[in-house]
Amino acid sequence: MASTGVSRLLAAMEIGTLVSTALFGVIITQAYIYYGRFPADLRAIRAMVAFVMCCEVVTTLCTAHWLYVYTISANQLGKTPWSSEVLLIIISCEAACVQIFFAYRIYKFSEHLFIPALCTLLSLLRVTGNFVILVGALQTHILEDVIMKWGWLFDADWGVAALNDLIIAGTLVYLLWRQRNNVQESPKTLAIIDRIIKWTLETGLLTSLAGIITLVLFVSDRHGWIWFPWWIIQGRLFAISLLASLNSRQTLRAMDYCTVPIPLLRSADNATPSRRSDDDIPAVIVAKMVGTSESTGSEP
Repeated sequence: MASTGVSRLLAAMEIGTLVSTALFGVIITQAYIYYGRFPADLRAIRAMVAFVMCCEVVTTLCTAHWLYVYTISANQLGKTPWSSEVLLIIISCEAACVQIFFAYRIYKFSEHLFIPALCTLLSLLRVTGNFVILVGALQTHILEDVIMKWGWLFDADWGVAALNDLIIAGTLVYLLWRQRNNVQESPKTLAIIDRIIKWTLETGLLTSLAGIITLVLFVSDRHGWIWFPWWIIQGRLFAISLLASLNSRQTLRAMDYCTVPIPLLRSADNATPSRRSDDDIPAVIVAKMVGTSESTGSEP
């Protein structure tokens, strides 16, 4: 590997590691808030968050080890250490977990299987593609060779991920907008749905934009390594989007003394006498007014 290529690779790895580590701090804070605010969430949801956090810890350790190997062990420069191979699988599995969660949310909102099944299939295809790349990396252990041989699969990987994110975000926004048209008489509910639409666009477009940028940079100059930091950061953005979505419920419930229960996230203790079951309402979001004025109080 030429000296210019080495400098670019090390610079890209250092930038990616530093930014990724900073985002890891944000994710830890979000996870702490989640477990503190929603102790009664379904075990499956809490287990999913725990899995994502484990992936984040492994990602941090792998990026640090990869950078250490390249900066300390000169004879390992340009090779694929075990940490790079683990990182490849961890990032794709974490992204698939988050995307499947949002796909299942689409199913709970719409009660139609086509879009959720398509999103799940795209997520699993991406994971499968990364395992194929892993097999190739285990055979050669040379980074340049892996990129040269499997570059087309990297292109497909990031393209599929970005497409999946756009489908998820677009479908959720469509369902929310359709629900918005059904509640024109309720300004408070409209305000809540508008807020959710905004958050859905921000989180969905964030991950898809990172994937598109990674893809464009990789296609334009795959040996320039400018794409590398974006690849590392993209994995963090999936965790941030998931935790932001879960934690936003507290804000939504506080808006104008309204509660917005989401069917998928219903807690185990929600069958209290003061709450009405919403399982029979196939809506995108069930906006339940708990009072006609501020003096009437709010739902616990």
